[in-house]
Amino acid sequence: MPFKKNDENINRNGRPRGKGNKTTEDLREAIKQFCEDKLPEMEKTWAQLSAKERAGFYEQVVKAHIAGPG
Repeated sequence: MPFKKNDENINRNGRPRGKGNKTTEDLREAIKQFCEDKLPEMEKTWAQLSAKERAGFYEQVVKAHIAGPG
């Protein structure tokens, strides 16, 4: 059912500036919880990496951060 002109149900303001997307917020929370749950295992894995592998990881994180989401 399409909206009609001057329909009072149309949200003309949109989402408030700075208000996050619900799906994005849920995904961030899930990733945070996963990392908290797996921290001991991740620390053991990190300790097994060579200096070169650690540097490669840092490089990937920085590139992803600069590129941004999407």
